Amino acid sequence: MRTTKKQSRRLSILSSELLDLTRIRLGRLEIFRKPCDIVPLIRNVAQQLNSGISNENSKIIFHETLPIIGEFDSGRIEQVTTNLLTNAIKYGKEKPIDIFVRQRDQKL
Repeated sequence: MRTTKKQSRRLSILSSELLDLTRIRLGRLEIFRKPCDIVPLIRNVAQQLNSGISNENSKIIFHETLPIIGEFDSGRIEQVTTNLLTNAIKYGKEKPIDIFVRQRDQKL
């Protein structure tokens, strides 16, 4: 069941990316910005992907941070985060993945 859910999510992401690529080529990609905090968006993606990782060494470690509120397309933020973390899991040589989300002028 877990594998089916994971594969289904992956297929959905790939389909969405193909549609986006077509929209970009046609100059029709739309961005829907609205005020939101991107920290919980990224944390949620990390938690979802973390639950599907079978290797304990590859776990995603989300380091809590202050809220980062701005006008963002939450769907695109989730999509980019998913792509980055999926690549980190795939090519990270089974090492932990640390996530720090901060504004440009924020110190770690």
